[in-house]
Amino acid sequence: MIKRAKQNHQSAIGGEMRKSNLPGTVKDWRKIFTRRTGKCEQEIVAATSEEKTNKATKQFSQNQLPEAFQIHRRENPRDYERTAFVCRACVKSATELFKTVVHVERARIGSRLVASDGRRLHVAHIRRRIASGDYKAVVGKDFITMRKTEDIVNYPNWFKVVPTVTSRLGSIDLSGAAFRKNRNETEKLSIAFNSFIQLTGVPVNLRFLEDLTKKEWSVHGQGSRGKPVLLYEDGSERQVYAVIVPILHVVPESAVSAEFEKAAA
Repeated sequence: MIKRAKQNHQSAIGGEMRKSNLPGTVKDWRKIFTRRTGKCEQEIVAATSEEKTNKATKQFSQNQLPEAFQIHRRENPRDYERTAFVCRACVKSATELFKTVVHVERARIGSRLVASDGRRLHVAHIRRRIASGDYKAVVGKDFITMRKTEDIVNYPNWFKVVPTVTSRLGSIDLSGAAFRKNRNETEKLSIAFNSFIQLTGVPVNLRFLEDLTKKEWSVHGQGSRGKPVLLYEDGSERQVYAVIVPILHVVPESAVSAEFEKAAA
């Protein structure tokens, strides 16, 4: 029998806790991802942003950080792997610009990278200091090129879709698992997918599991079939995680996508 201990999610590194209103179901994502922001909320966000910027300026000058750079696999394999993981949640083109970029935020140590295609969210912390903003990324075999976009993206309040209280359901092993011609790799992915369904009671897009890093992942649920599932990469100290919306026949594809498309500023 699996013990499901409730755990609080820490959505930032170094003890920085983000407060969020936990979405009740998949349908609640529509309310969370909305770009409509009242005047009062805009003033609060602006004041908070200014305060954070002032603190960051004391540590080092933002102008010293390049707006275009590369992360090399050989020089920093961990940062490369984590950045590539985040990039897999982006799409090449979309009406909603936030789906096409990697969103970067300052963290106490290094940087926090975020990306979403509308049905999943990838988050990872890296050691490299990157100027806050939204970046177009190109993933190569040996390096990842990131260039700050000039477009106004207005990235969503992504942390509001990260469950704050969950129960650990178990784990899935994605070591050596992939959807390829290699039979063994495909079989391992099938086993992981079946394990995920047994743990959560709901299926997800098989490609979403393949896009996770090839390691063991801890699966956390919210006690309902209609709610997103939270996964942590084991050994990452909760610095690498994903939130995935389950496939539910009762929720139309267009409705679920809309929940991600509309973002709270």
